[in-house]
Amino acid sequence: MTLFDSRDPRPLPPGLGHLAPSPGGPVGTSFRAANLAAKSEARRKREILELLAAAGDRGMTCHEMAEAMSRELVVGSREAMPVTPNQISGRLGGAGGLMADGVIERTGQRRPTPTGALADVWRITEEGTKALRQ
Repeated sequence: MTLFDSRDPRPLPPGLGHLAPSPGGPVGTSFRAANLAAKSEARRKREILELLAAAGDRGMTCHEMAEAMSRELVVGSREAMPVTPNQISGRLGGAGGLMADGVIERTGQRRPTPTGALADVWRITEEGTKALRQ
């Protein structure tokens, strides 16, 4: 299993068995939604790592990452919903975040956001570079 696998090997908690597909039966909408969200999460984490790898020593803030991702989102002939900094920051820290996985770290620098607040600058670690090669 790699950092970007969308399958969760853990069993469902008690009382949530109805979310899993029944053997040979139809797959419930909750299970499909959870599976889609897991794939989206893995894809977004990979995109963040790719951005930080491209940024090199300069690193990036959540706002800078969101702006870069939003520029690349086009669905058909219309623009997709922009990526927000909150959609990025939730994947950086915390128990399930990229920092906990050891693939990103804070640089110790901060840069101003569009509102003037200071934001942490993040960079990819050596482990993160290895994860991208897998």
